[in-house]
Amino acid sequence: MENILEIAFGMFNHGSGSESELFLKSNYRSLSVNDIVAVNALYFQCLSFGWKEVTAEFVNDLEDEVENNPNMIHSPWHALQDVMWKRQDSVMETV
Repeated sequence: MENILEIAFGMFNHGSGSESELFLKSNYRSLSVNDIVAVNALYFQCLSFGWKEVTAEFVNDLEDEVENNPNMIHSPWHALQDVMWKRQDSVMETV
């Protein structure tokens, strides 16, 4: 599975040298930290190094939080980053 995820990362990441033709023709941003990739009905979150499998419930909750985040007026990416920072802060508070 790790190999499939790394191939997907390369296909959708500017400067990887492995970009897909579809990606190169688009104006999409690169796949980056906190993005979710689905493979065979399994979900994986991109980390700074590697991937973490997450549940469909995690993905649904994340989508709801991002959709309702005030930074959504700027872009989904800004909203996602804000949500993930807040989630990280709440985890650190419980440690």
